[in-house]
Amino acid sequence: MLINTRKDLNAAPQDVRDHFMLQLAAGLNSWDWQDGKWTMVQDIATLEKYGFTVADFPDAPVPDKPESNPDEQKAAEEKAARLAELKQLLADTDYVGLADYDKDQPELKAQRQAWRDEIRQLESN
Repeated sequence: MLINTRKDLNAAPQDVRDHFMLQLAAGLNSWDWQDGKWTMVQDIATLEKYGFTVADFPDAPVPDKPESNPDEQKAAEEKAARLAELKQLLADTDYVGLADYDKDQPELKAQRQAWRDEIRQLESN
């Protein structure tokens, strides 16, 4: 049964209403990453759509607070992407490492050294 309005909810069989109310309660509380910490937030928009308030759900479940740190995860992903990029740059210019080819491109040889230094720095952290 599709429930789009409070009228639909009121017309639904009791078991459907009960299930729907449980779903509303379960969706009320959530955690949001804000300013470097997890903050409890309440999404009341769906409740209001059906004519309810937070007071109608005093026992709404609170999900467990996440233990992950999205900032750390993002930094790790960025680090991995940069490492992959640097290693690809080195691979793409490997021919320069041959004795006959690096004499006419000293700036590329210096760039390759800078890439290797950055790789070492990233891998040591």
